[in-house]
Amino acid sequence: MLFILAIDPLQRIIEVAADQGILSPILPKAANLRCSLYADDAAIFAAPSSREIEHLHKILNFFGECSGLRINISKTEIYPIRLPSSTVTLLLQNFPGKICNFPGKYLGLPLHVRKLRKIDVQPLIDKIGARIPGWKGRFLSSAGRETLVKTVLSAQHVYHMMAFPEMKWLIKLIDRIRRSFLWRGETPENVSGGHSLVNWPTSCLPKRKGGLGILELERFARVLRLRWLWFQWRQKDRAWTNLELPCDNKDRDLFAASTRVTLGDGRTARFWTSSWAHGKTLKDLAPVLFKKAKRKKISVQQAIQANK
Repeated sequence: MLFILAIDPLQRIIEVAADQGILSPILPKAANLRCSLYADDAAIFAAPSSREIEHLHKILNFFGECSGLRINISKTEIYPIRLPSSTVTLLLQNFPGKICNFPGKYLGLPLHVRKLRKIDVQPLIDKIGARIPGWKGRFLSSAGRETLVKTVLSAQHVYHMMAFPEMKWLIKLIDRIRRSFLWRGETPENVSGGHSLVNWPTSCLPKRKGGLGILELERFARVLRLRWLWFQWRQKDRAWTNLELPCDNKDRDLFAASTRVTLGDGRTARFWTSSWAHGKTLKDLAPVLFKKAKRKKISVQQAIQANK
C-alpha cells in the first residue's frame, strides 16, 4: 500500500508536465493516459524528440530523488515505433535503458504493434508443457490427473485469453496437452489418439451430463472476451475505453443478442449494432441497409442529429 501511494504521484507529475507543454500531447484516439502503472512496472509513451526525452529523463530523476524509487536500468526497455535505428541511437544516447524490438512483454503479456504470430505465443505453450514432466503423471491415479488438468492446465492461459482475440490454433494445442496428460500422464509427443477413453467434447461436458466437467476453452475464452463489452458499458472511465477491444463480430453479435439497451441521450449506444430497438439491433432488422451504410459505428445521437 505504501508503494502504491508513493508511485501514484508519478502519473500526476507527467500529466502536469503535459498540460504545461513540457511534454507533447499524445493522440487522443491512441490512448487516454501517457503512463501505465501497475505495482513496480511502468510503461511511458513519449514523442521521438531529443527535447521530450531529455525532459522525461529529468522528471524520472526528480521523482526518484523525492520518493527514493529510482529507475532500474537493468530492467528498463525502450521500444521504438516506426523509427529508423540511426534516429533511435541518436535520441537515446543520454537515456538509460536497453533498446528492444516488438513483441515486448508487459505485465506478463506479449505486446506487438501488429497481430501476434504463433512464435510470439509459443512461450505460453512451452510454459504449460513444462509442467507435465515434473508431475510423473504415469504414476498418478486417473482422479489425480483429472484434478491437475482442471486446476492447473486449464488455468495457466486464462490471463492471455482474456486479453487477446480468439486463437483457435492455440486452443487446439492446449487441448492436446490436456488430453494427453489426462489419459496417459504424458506429453502429446508420446500419446496417440487411440489412448483416449472418451472423446474430448464429451469429457468437457458437466458431470451431470456424463462428462468430466473439464473446462471447454473455446466457450470460456468467448465469455472472457464478452466481459470487455460489458465493462465498456459499465466502466466508461477506464483508460482502454477508446481502444479496440479483443472481440470479433461473433462476440459482438452474441453480446447484442444477450442484452437489451435502454436509451438515454444516445451517445453510447451504436445506431446499427446496439440492441436498443426492442431488444434487437438494426443490423439484424435491416441487413440490406446495414451493408449499404457508410457510417456503421455511428451512435444513436449522431444518427438523430444527422437527420435534423
